[in-house]
Amino acid sequence: MLICNIRHDEEPKQEEEEEEEEEEDTKGEVVRGERLLSAEEQVTLITDSMSVTSTDEEKLQLLNRNMDLRRINKELMKLNEDWDHIYRSTTLTLQQRVEALQSELSSIRQLNSKLLLKVEHEQNKREYYEHTLMEELKKNQHLQDYVHLLEDRMQHTQPVTDWSPITQSLMNVSRPPDTNLDSKCSPDQKRAAHRNASQRSPPHPPPEGSGSSHAKGHTSAGRKHSAHTLAEVQDLKDQLEALKCQTKLYEADYRIEHKDHERMLQENKRLRRREGEMRQQMALLQEQLKVYEDDFQRERSDKQVLQRLLMKKSSPPAEATLVHRCSPSSHEREHAHECERAHERERAREREERRRRKEAQRGLHHPTCPKHCDHQAAREFS
Repeated sequence: MLICNIRHDEEPKQEEEEEEEEEEDTKGEVVRGERLLSAEEQVTLITDSMSVTSTDEEKLQLLNRNMDLRRINKELMKLNEDWDHIYRSTTLTLQQRVEALQSELSSIRQLNSKLLLKVEHEQNKREYYEHTLMEELKKNQHLQDYVHLLEDRMQHTQPVTDWSPITQSLMNVSRPPDTNLDSKCSPDQKRAAHRNASQRSPPHPPPEGSGSSHAKGHTSAGRKHSAHTLAEVQDLKDQLEALKCQTKLYEADYRIEHKDHERMLQENKRLRRREGEMRQQMALLQEQLKVYEDDFQRERSDKQVLQRLLMKKSSPPAEATLVHRCSPSSHEREHAHECERAHERERAREREERRRRKEAQRGLHHPTCPKHCDHQAAREFS
């Protein structure tokens, strides 16, 4: 009897211990549920008097799932903000660079127009100098022909005035006759020179029996004619020297203008090359900006789709109710599914168009672009 009583006493103790362990387990689960719950949500806590059922466990799982989805949503929002910040900063930097390149291009164009005007002015100046130089050369040639003609006249008058000292000094001052005179002078000039020489030349010396007065008259006339011819030759020589100096000055100016013209042409070519390089760089930057915008739009659409999916998953499941097939709610759901499928098809078509456009523009990259270099290397390797 004592043994039976002891056993009956031990059984209630074991039952009490089991109940205490169950209560401690339920308290631990409640504490874990409180930790998982958000501070903003108002929920009903499980007390000691309540019992944990399968419905409470499902609620705890849903709460945990909701917390995970909220955390993922916060991370996505933060990532979206970071991407927006990167996109804005990159777009602003590219726009500033494009504006700087456009301002530099406008300044280069203005400088190019100024250089073109200067080149045109220098070209007109060069043509004027060339025309003036040709006129001076022609004038110099005419004066040289005239000097040769006068020297020829002096040679024709030499036998008559051979005995006068003035003609001797004239022959010493004047240079010897040119052997190419016949080739330089025209036939009309030769005839005019012979006619003037025959008119101006004094008669032949009289015979020895004539008087001395007649010889003195001829001598004085020859002296006057020689002095006049000598002065005219000296003036022509001075004019010829002045023309030579002027011709040298014109030649020096022409060389300087020619060098300046070549230098301006080289500067113009360099500016044109710089303008072409800047145009290529602007085209490359615009292409990069377009690619960034396409990527941004694609990322935004993907994030919107993901957010909609998260919102659908985070919404609590509706209780199963009997709904007629022709009820408005079923129509709305079918319409929503159709709209979603249409949006999916539209996004797929946009992605396909973007892919085709990128493939079409793949050969339009700048030669120094890394994408272009990789593409060319892949093509050569294949």
